Amino acid sequence: MSDGTSGLTDQQLQDQPEESVDAQATMRRNNLVHTLGNLTLLRKALNSAQSNACWADKRPELLRYSLLPINLQLAQNQEWNEDAIGKRGEMLFEHALEIWPR
Repeated sequence: MSDGTSGLTDQQLQDQPEESVDAQATMRRNNLVHTLGNLTLLRKALNSAQSNACWADKRPELLRYSLLPINLQLAQNQEWNEDAIGKRGEMLFEHALEIWPR
């Protein structure tokens, strides 16, 4: 959720009314996980080691082991939450439009 937590478990989500605040926040977070703003390029070993780690653990590893500008820019974020994912997705989309204009 916006505080960086993962939200409700699948079982908790099934037990909550769909319109509950917690259910809505969890569904939003789950939908953002596989969007452009939350994806980056990593070597296989780094990706495997960091895949489900919290941002406080991932961030220094990105700075230490990745030289790609896209990852160095990503690591400038002190927090990784829904807002950061959305902003990064918009920035990447705008950058892609500059590279590949319509």
